[in-house]
Amino acid sequence: MTMVHANGWDFYCEIVGNGPDLVFVHGEIHGIDYWEHQIAEFSQDHRCLIYGRRGHRRTGMPPFGFSLENQTKDLEALVAHFKISDPVLVAVAFGTTIAANYALRQPAAITGIAMVAWSEMHEADLYLRRWIRASDTVVRILETEGRDALIEFLRREAGRSVYLVVPLDSPIREACIQMFGGHPVD
Repeated sequence: MTMVHANGWDFYCEIVGNGPDLVFVHGEIHGIDYWEHQIAEFSQDHRCLIYGRRGHRRTGMPPFGFSLENQTKDLEALVAHFKISDPVLVAVAFGTTIAANYALRQPAAITGIAMVAWSEMHEADLYLRRWIRASDTVVRILETEGRDALIEFLRREAGRSVYLVVPLDSPIREACIQMFGGHPVD
């Protein structure tokens, strides 16, 4: 375990194993624990990097920086810090969008991408436009009405009209809403 200062924030990172590089990028409602079984297996013959994205558990909640552009810069800075070369990016959920953006920006810098996603990569342009609209809406609410109003809006609309990945009938729904509302997720 190590904390790495990259792109203006401190990221919780674990790097284990030796061999070709694999970089694991979790989704919005996941954390690095999501990769527990994959790391145990792949670190036997690969060097594996996992990191907590902004707003997740040990990395903590910065006041800004959650755009796709900035999270791609986070990934670029961490790859550079650990001197990772030609990795395969392994990503889930919104992590696939970050990995795809990284690959589009630096196609010669990766060996490949393994993506596990639901709506994030199906009709990716439509998904990104929805995400931008939703983000514009929540930023406006946060800036004009405050965090409590944002949480109430998310309780009404998350999984319905914004952030469709938030489950409607699930015990993790409130944790997802809190995370989108600016509270770290374990």
